[in-house]
Amino acid sequence: IPLVLYFDDEFRMHPMYQLQQEAPHPRRITCTNEVENRPKYYGREFHGMISREEADQLLSVAEGSYLIRESQRQPGTYTLALRLVMDL
Repeated sequence: IPLVLYFDDEFRMHPMYQLQQEAPHPRRITCTNEVENRPKYYGREFHGMISREEADQLLSVAEGSYLIRESQRQPGTYTLALRLVMDL
């Protein structure tokens, strides 16, 4: 539900709603390989233990893409990796 602000009988969308509308839509990068020890609460976006560089390469397909990977430096911890391009 968009937040609407009223000013002298005019309405304007709340800036946060506008920002949300302009944001990229999430795009799940699915793993095509069978992953051993996949946690039951992660779906096909889990890629197992891959490097940061491999994740970056997989994410390069589109803005808003994301995946989950297991850390190589700290096994048993997981990282949500996403690609956002922001103009500053």
